Amino acid sequence: MLWLMGLAVVCARLLAFPLLPVDETRYLSVAWEMHQSSNWLVPHINGEPYPQKPPLMFWLLNIGWLLGIGSDFLSRLVVPMAGLMNVLALRALIVSVAPRQQQLAALSPWLLLGAFSWQVFMALTMFDMLVCLFLLLALTSLFKAQQNRYWAVVSGIAVGLGMLTKGPVFLLYWLPIGLSAFYWRPEHLALKRWYQGLAMATVVGIAVILAWAIPAAMAGGSDYAQAIFWRQSAGRVANAFAHTRPWYWYLTLLPLFLLPWVAMPFWKGRIAAAPWQRFVLCGFLPQLVLFSIISSKQLHYLIPTFPFAAVWLAGKWLELPGRRWGFMALLVAFAAAIGFLPELLAHSFPGSAVPGAMRWMALLPLLLAAWVYRRPFAMLVAFPLTAQLLLCLAGPVIRPYYDFKPFAQQITQMQDQGTPVAYIGHYANQFRFLGRGDRNLVALGKPADVQAWASQHPQGLLVAVVKKPSEQMRRLATEVYPYRTRFFVLMPSRDWLMLDTAAEDEE
Repeated sequence: MLWLMGLAVVCARLLAFPLLPVDETRYLSVAWEMHQSSNWLVPHINGEPYPQKPPLMFWLLNIGWLLGIGSDFLSRLVVPMAGLMNVLALRALIVSVAPRQQQLAALSPWLLLGAFSWQVFMALTMFDMLVCLFLLLALTSLFKAQQNRYWAVVSGIAVGLGMLTKGPVFLLYWLPIGLSAFYWRPEHLALKRWYQGLAMATVVGIAVILAWAIPAAMAGGSDYAQAIFWRQSAGRVANAFAHTRPWYWYLTLLPLFLLPWVAMPFWKGRIAAAPWQRFVLCGFLPQLVLFSIISSKQLHYLIPTFPFAAVWLAGKWLELPGRRWGFMALLVAFAAAIGFLPELLAHSFPGSAVPGAMRWMALLPLLLAAWVYRRPFAMLVAFPLTAQLLLCLAGPVIRPYYDFKPFAQQITQMQDQGTPVAYIGHYANQFRFLGRGDRNLVALGKPADVQAWASQHPQGLLVAVVKKPSEQMRRLATEVYPYRTRFFVLMPSRDWLMLDTAAEDEE
């Protein structure tokens, strides 16, 4: 039942929303470029080596394409299906930590799947769900190494796959919980054997990623080598070149993304009395501190820590009897949000048709609140249904502002006809996968570069992101297409001056 609900959530989201720029479109395009070049060693973006991420997720997507999974929908299903494995991996980990806590092992995956953070990120083609899966598998295997030390090698392979997914940052999730075993150790854990296994698994994991990184550095050149060995790991820690936030940023958003489970009086009862409670706190709190210190912050960086928070909150659920009044109030609040959703969407996305009849869907959360009143455990299903209802109602209205596949296909068509195309600003390879293109776009930054390219290619086309195209720009442009709160403009190169002064850089 849990799997079916998770699969339904993923499929509904993929049908309601397009690939989201710039992250999902970029990652699919990097994988598509790997597919076209058959170079699985060094990922590329727009013809240049892509050092920001290791290749494992791109490999998974390419395996899908080699098996004939070519449609947008099925391609986007590859990573979420792997992410759904987290619910099984979490249960296996709890059984390893606390064999007698069968209720906890059964309940925790439901709380994980129902958390708002999981509802938002589970269907996205991003790295963090895979990192989470390998972390859970590595820890479970390390517990098995108590009986058979060869499981430490399996744990190390999982550590290596985690680093092949997102780099050495995986160790920030792995080492704090592994090294703190002296604090959370259950009775059945032999501490010496644990630390021996931890050391072996870490060494094996580092060997796994080096087996890719060393040949990739040799093939990608000195700049690429410096980036993958230093700039993309230590550089982000010391001085972020993107996503810089204040240290308290995560704390301000955690209550939202741990909904609805923070609506119960979780502060009551035991906090860290049992070994399993101390274990899961060591899987969440040290990482929260470390990622708060690091200058580069994105909320999905904490996704691998949320299973541990879900286990701790599941323990609170089992401890606290009675009605779940906070959950019922939350469902009523969601019903109110759905009731006002047509007005909110019409204001934010005036170009889309917003059916007023969608407000009647607010009845569903109210009915679910009545169900929760009678049976508190219904909240395990009620909140995921309500959260996905809200997201999927907004999806079709938002889609025209985020789905630029027709625009990407037009660019590919122009390139196939021999028309040179360049992009003004930072190009994140948004069009490659959506347009199924096989040619690079020239990225132009300075006005002098734009002028020089336009002079050399008088029959070419320029692409830029513009906040508000003028009437004259609309008349001269080959295409004007909505994109978020701005517009993509495809302009003949002879009119470069008008486009260069209006273009905005889009990260």
